[in-house]
Amino acid sequence: MKRVIGFLAVVMVVSAAFGVGLALRKSQGPRILIEAYYPFRRQGFFIADYLEALAQRYPGKVKFVYICYGTDEGYEKWRQRGLECGGVFINGRNNFEVVVNGKWQQVRFVKRMGVYWTAEQFEAALVQVMKEVYPRG
Repeated sequence: MKRVIGFLAVVMVVSAAFGVGLALRKSQGPRILIEAYYPFRRQGFFIADYLEALAQRYPGKVKFVYICYGTDEGYEKWRQRGLECGGVFINGRNNFEVVVNGKWQQVRFVKRMGVYWTAEQFEAALVQVMKEVYPRG
């Protein structure tokens, strides 16, 4: 929990949110950006904990940004994304078609994980983006 609070102490600013993919391709650092928009209080910690565990599986390839829409700056970014509740974006997208258990599924990463979408769906979307961004592994 202390790790999460450390991440939340500073809200990272992402400039040119819609140009994320291009900006990440030009950089030498991670080329996949995952943005989580939640009210990082009690109800938002679940997603930060999940993403932090996921980050350890992709060192150097994925950058995670947590935007608390309970702050003025976070609220403005959240509204710019067109959200009405929490959501997660992978390189600027939150709507994917993925294969889980051999079946194609349309999924949008909004609202609560485990209720409206699953970790398996999210990880399938992340693997899909990984293959696009890092075709050679």
